[in-house]
Parts: sequence; C-alpha cells; structure tokens
Amino acid sequence: MRVCCVRTAYLCLSASITCLIYFVTLPCFADILAGTAFESGVRRIDEATGETLLGSVAPGSAGLFLTSGVTVGPDGNIYVSSRGTGEVLFYDGDTGFPLPSPHAGERPGLFAALGGNSAPGPLRFGPDGNLYVSDFGGVNVRKFDRTTGVEMAPAATAFVGPPAGLAFDANGDMYFGDFGSASVIKISGGVPSLFIPPQSCGLQTASSLLFLPGGDLLVVDLFGNKILRFDQNGQNPSQFAVIPPAIPDPLPPGANFPSNNPSDIAIDSNGDLVVAVLGLTNPPDNRGAILRYDFSGGPPEVLLDMQAQFGSIARINASSFLFGDYDRNGFVQPADHDKWKADFGKTVTIGDGADGNGDGIVDAADYVVWRNAPAGGAGAGAVAAVPEPTASLLTLIAAVFAFWRRSPAARQV
Repeated sequence: MRVCCVRTAYLCLSASITCLIYFVTLPCFADILAGTAFESGVRRIDEATGETLLGSVAPGSAGLFLTSGVTVGPDGNIYVSSRGTGEVLFYDGDTGFPLPSPHAGERPGLFAALGGNSAPGPLRFGPDGNLYVSDFGGVNVRKFDRTTGVEMAPAATAFVGPPAGLAFDANGDMYFGDFGSASVIKISGGVPSLFIPPQSCGLQTASSLLFLPGGDLLVVDLFGNKILRFDQNGQNPSQFAVIPPAIPDPLPPGANFPSNNPSDIAIDSNGDLVVAVLGLTNPPDNRGAILRYDFSGGPPEVLLDMQAQFGSIARINASSFLFGDYDRNGFVQPADHDKWKADFGKTVTIGDGADGNGDGIVDAADYVVWRNAPAGGAGAGAVAAVPEPTASLLTLIAAVFAFWRRSPAARQV
C-alpha cells in the first residue's frame, strides 16, 4: 500500500479544549464523483462503502441543471456539464462549493457558457491541459482554455451525429463516440479517421470511452447495455461486461421493464472499473446504480443502488477539508461556534468565514455543519471528561480511522 498522507490527528479531552496532538501517517484514498442527471448534482461517494460524503456538489448549485458530464481538472477541481443551461460549471475539489468565475462580473461557478442551442455532455481534460466538451446541440467537440475558460477553435466538427464519450491515448490523440453512426472517431493532428467501424460487436451508442494502461480501449454501449473492449488499433472486439437489469422494488405502477443504460466509467484506486448506470429512462421512475467490476471476470459488485440517475462518473482524491473549522486552525472546536455567532446573518464569499454549506450566507444551516462535524473534530459534542490514557489512545485511533472513512487493508493506490 502506498502511504502518502500525513495528517495532524488530535483528541480533545475537555470542554475547555485541552488537546493531545499526534502526527499520523495515513494511506491515500480516492472518492468517486457520480453525476446525477435529473437530480442536477454530483454525489461524492466513498469508494469502499458507497456512502455519500461531504464535498458533494449540491443539486442546483450555481444553477446546475441536468448533469450530463463530470471530470476532475489538473487543478484537482470538479468540472460539470450543465446540459439544461448550456454551460460548464466548476467547483472546489475539496468542498464542492462553486469557484469564482474566470469571466469578469459572472456568477460564481460559471467556467464557460457555450451559448446558442448547445447541450454540453461528456467532458475531459486533454494532454494539453485544456478542456474538451462534447456538444450534443452544436454537434461538435469544443475546446476551452483551462485557465481563462475562453473558447478556442473546435477540436472536431462535421461528423454524422452528436459526439459522446471522449478519451485521449498515450500519444495525445483524441477519440470520441459518434451517436449518429454508432462508431468511434479518432482525431490525430486535426485529421479525423474512423477508428471503430459502425456497429462493431453490436455497438449501438458509444457513450463513454476509457483507455486502459496497456492501450486497450473500453467502450460503454448506453443502449446496448454492455461494455466492449477493443485493442489499441480498434480491432479484436470482445464483450467485457453485460450490465444486468436492475428491477426497482416494487416496480413503479405503469413502469416498463428497466434497462440499465450504462453511461460512464472510471478506474478506482484499487484498479477496478466503476460504472455509472442511468437505470430507467423515465425520470420519475429512475433507479440507477454504481457498479464495480474487477478485471478477472465475474459478476459486478453493487456499490450503490438507489432512486437516482447516474449519468457520469470520475475519480477524485479524498478531501482533506475539515467542515466546521470556521477559524481555519485545523480543529473543530467551540471557538468555531463563536465564529459562527459572530458571522451570523452576513453575506460572504462562498465558503469564507462560517459559511459551512457554501451558499454565501451564514445562517442556521452552517451551525448544523459545525454541530455535525466529521469524526476527529470536537464540534458541539466536545468530550467533557478526561479518559484514562489507554482509553484516550483507543479513542484517538477510532477517530482517525472514522475520519478517513476507510479500512486501510481494503484499498490500494
């Protein structure tokens, strides 16, 4: 196991906040970001347990409407396609709060406005550091400067149908799924070519692409309910996985037999494949899932199965942000409650001061964030009595591991 995170762990022993401070070396972990299409948010999910974590992007945050793509930038922040508004929005990679827009006078969270009849979908950062966005409405792949959000010349135009999944190979060439022809197109040196012919191995819709370390390409077939595998030349197709149908329990009245509709894939910190599943296509009846496959074969593990439509997925480093630490001293203490009282009623820059939920207003909701601070912070429940030394050590260990939300033996990086 690769150990790379050094954290300050502490145990508060009394209401007056006398603390024992330890420096603990912990393993690095990653979380999963799962875009919920009709919920219009991004859930941050514990990759070991499926638990929804702090640091998610709240539904509707910064105007997010119809989440259709999510990726993590070179800066570690979260970039999201808002299909319903024709925009790309971005959020802090630790907190999930909207970031200041690079465009003067624009609202927080706006990275790029595509305009017109655009419908941004899957998005990825290229090897040049810039952001590439599949535009279902404009039928092209658009490119935006990573720092300024300013649009550059299109990366790909003039093909049969809307572009879908995006990927880059080790040489920096770009690939995307063409919905109109059920094929995969390669762009090398600005020149397009057919990489995977139409309907290879029964391919219907290439909604997501992922290159594996050895060079093979995985292609998610949204309507075919399967994941296909091709070699680095787009040849020798095989079926990597069939996505099993998940039947809601009970089946909603009038609902059709569900088709899972796998939408996007990513690799977790253990090297396994995680799959976002849309579920039923009728929004009120949707029941989606996050599935995990290892590469030795066998049935998937159901990481999460719920009344949500997971249309996109990405891996992100585990957050190191301590929610409820309003004075930013690395501890959650009654002093942070004092900070909340002093700031109460103020409008602040998102995430500043005692704005614990990132809405720019310090109110009762931010008290709740402090009160429910993650294990490892004292919060409103500061320990009132000094435990015996052995009990103190055991409590410290429990708090540290609860804070990291993982079993170290379960995951490797």
